[in-house]
Amino acid sequence: MDLYSTPAAALDRFVARRLQPRKEFVEKARRALGALAAALRERGGRLGAAAPRVLKTVKGGSSGRGTALKGGCDSELVIFLDCFKSYVDQRARRAEILSEMRASLESWWQNPVPGLRLTFPEQSVPGALQFRLTSVDLEDWMDVSLVPAFNVLGQAGSGVKPKPQVYSTLLNSGCQGGEHAACFTELRRNFVNIRPAKLKNLILLVKHWYHQVCLQGLWKETLPPVYALELLTIFAWEQGCKKDAFSLAEGLRTVLGLIQQHQHLCVFWTVNYGFEDPAVGQFLQRQLKRPRPVILDPADPTWDLGNGAAWHWDLLAQEAASCYDHPCFLRGMGDPVQSWKGPGLPRAGCSGLGHPIQLDPNQKTPENSKSLNAVYPRAGSKPPSCPAPGPTGAASIVPSVPGMALDLSQIPTKELDRFIQDHLKPSPQFQEQVKKAIDIILRCLHENCVHKASRVSKGGSFGRGTDLRDGCDVELIIFLNCFTDYKDQGPRRAEILDEMRAQLESWWQDQVPSLSLQFPEQNVPEALQFQLVSTALKSWTDVSLLPAFDAVGLLEAPHQWLPGGRA
Repeated sequence: MDLYSTPAAALDRFVARRLQPRKEFVEKARRALGALAAALRERGGRLGAAAPRVLKTVKGGSSGRGTALKGGCDSELVIFLDCFKSYVDQRARRAEILSEMRASLESWWQNPVPGLRLTFPEQSVPGALQFRLTSVDLEDWMDVSLVPAFNVLGQAGSGVKPKPQVYSTLLNSGCQGGEHAACFTELRRNFVNIRPAKLKNLILLVKHWYHQVCLQGLWKETLPPVYALELLTIFAWEQGCKKDAFSLAEGLRTVLGLIQQHQHLCVFWTVNYGFEDPAVGQFLQRQLKRPRPVILDPADPTWDLGNGAAWHWDLLAQEAASCYDHPCFLRGMGDPVQSWKGPGLPRAGCSGLGHPIQLDPNQKTPENSKSLNAVYPRAGSKPPSCPAPGPTGAASIVPSVPGMALDLSQIPTKELDRFIQDHLKPSPQFQEQVKKAIDIILRCLHENCVHKASRVSKGGSFGRGTDLRDGCDVELIIFLNCFTDYKDQGPRRAEILDEMRAQLESWWQDQVPSLSLQFPEQNVPEALQFQLVSTALKSWTDVSLLPAFDAVGLLEAPHQWLPGGRA
């Protein structure tokens, strides 16, 4: 696989040269679809006929979202017609309109766009007219779906959250999951288009990986739709990065890590719909109890892209687990690239994703909320009395999820003390392991490093006594004698941090049984970062070592101590 042989530092160039579509083809295809849309608006849904009238046209698909790959991509041209007054109207009249559209389109293409060819493949999507635009040299192509649709959103402007009635009407239509997704193409396109260019490059990289997996002999029909991976990539970026500039290798590793944890995935956004409307809220509760993975389309809550066991997520997970030794996941010195950290993302030494607690049915998401929610079903909840729509029409069930999160709102007041003791306070055994490890680490640095410490100050949630059970942070500020003023810290810090890391790497050999020391990517220039991980206790601690100038001087205080416990 060409991606695997590309060094991590060269992935940006790889995307620019190999994955981004040729501008010449994109421009020709854009002109062709623009001319087609203009003709439809002028002449009505039937080219050359007076009716029905076109209310608006919207371009979607990967081409419309800005996530099209070089070589081949998809585009969706949605034609909103005034003859559709409801979702039901679409079913009744769509076949007739599509038949007339094909005849008119073939006639309209008598004056083709130079450099493009138009062909009609076998029609495999009942609600759309499919055709392909191909470059003359056959290097690039675009599969286009022409979809007549009901204009349920009206002329709502970009960024305006639809009224809840839009979705309650959808649920009352008796539709299958995602059947009317085209009606919400504009919302879907806007959701992705607002993302920074670098995130779209990461999406291209993930999609390229997906297509390369398909070429290895796996049946594409058995794998989840590639749009599901687009949403998963956005989720990873929102939870672990949110920056315009970042490492593509880190982002790719994070997404593949999520794929490996597909049995725990439950993702949705409240940017377009939420729990405000009782009918929509109850439907969402049922959707979120479907078998994992659950990945709801941010524009259409009936469309579950994860779709439980319907797709072979396990095949993607197997490939993801086997690829981390390739150059694209290794830094220049051979160190492995680390994935992003954040809520809902995989963590070293921990199973599951630690997703937040499910909202109570009576709770409402604030109207201005546009945050992502990842949800576990409430313990003891019953299967819904009616099925949530899905592509297979199968009834939803409540999966059995090990380590299910507890709903704080359901705990009686008098039980809160026990809840804190049983579920929030860290394991005393792990705390003792961390204390022992920190003492050993400081003794190692004190005995082996050239630069000696006058004292050490311990901070972070561990030092303050506010650490939680699953994970915490420790900050060790090491005041060095070699720093005589603030200016000394800058020029010498990198050298000192390198020496500290070298000493720890060579000296740490199972110093504390069942506790491992791991070095993530170093993203804080003034500190040496590492993790102490207990796989057995499913707990971890992020540690930062900060060499500093002792401006205050040695003060006798309970929170200050020297290596080896000497005050």
